[in-house]
Amino acid sequence: KSLPYVAFTDRVFAYMNNVAEKIAAVHPDKLLSTYAYSCYTAAPVSVKPHPNLLILSVAGNYSNAANDGIVERNLAAWQSFGNKVLWRPNAHGGFRVTAPDNFARRMFADISLLLENGIFGVDYDTMYSDWSTKPFTYYLTTKAHFNPDRLDFETLADDYCRHAFGAAAKDVREYFDLGEQASTAAAKLNAEDKTAAVNWAQRVKRQNRLLETLDFDALDACLERARKAAGGDEAVLKRIARLQFGTDLGRFTARVRISRPSAPTEEERAAFRKRVSDYLATDPAAHASHKAVSLNF
Repeated sequence: KSLPYVAFTDRVFAYMNNVAEKIAAVHPDKLLSTYAYSCYTAAPVSVKPHPNLLILSVAGNYSNAANDGIVERNLAAWQSFGNKVLWRPNAHGGFRVTAPDNFARRMFADISLLLENGIFGVDYDTMYSDWSTKPFTYYLTTKAHFNPDRLDFETLADDYCRHAFGAAAKDVREYFDLGEQASTAAAKLNAEDKTAAVNWAQRVKRQNRLLETLDFDALDACLERARKAAGGDEAVLKRIARLQFGTDLGRFTARVRISRPSAPTEEERAAFRKRVSDYLATDPAAHASHKAVSLNF
């Protein structure tokens, strides 16, 4: 359990400065990396970081709209000291539920802004290779880093759908758009929830908001249209099948976590675990954290 309190950043960085000073005496040309994390994410008030400290900022959370803009504000605050700053978010965890989510647009915008303003580097944690539920966000995150022509988000998103899904591109793009709408709606609901998330039950409630906002019937309808549009293109059909697997994971997760529309029986859990196992035997990249998924079900 955590409690709301003042930031500990000054305390942590007074200590880190002490360490950095001793290391700099022996290795003046080396950088010492340290996190700006948790209750010490915000920039310090009265302590100036030692110039040899490389700041790894963990700011960034796309599951709560109250955090919109926090990435650029936090990085700007840390860079104002003259230190090199690296972005090391947990943002790819999304809502931390096994279901399709889509925060690609917001992450693309943040990465583009950071790169234009001299970010030292990036390191993404919670990027679990869940390619059945987060492929769109993973792809656009990557393209944000390698975009020498400064192409906009829409151009790159459409290009991805066209090259990956061919004749089914329009329906798959609609599928991703529905995921973005649900993710945005869930993030807004979490922002409106003024209850401090100080215990596990409150955090789980906020995670489950995505399961409340996703329209699984509409997602399934998009993929059905995509299959028809794909015709006999086996490569495209396999990619659509992976998206369908992610959608099925989300639908069953909603049953397990919020009983939407009903809680599964033990027999249904067992049958779904087998289905997960059977599918991943043919497409293991669809959900790299499949052991945890199976345990949840």
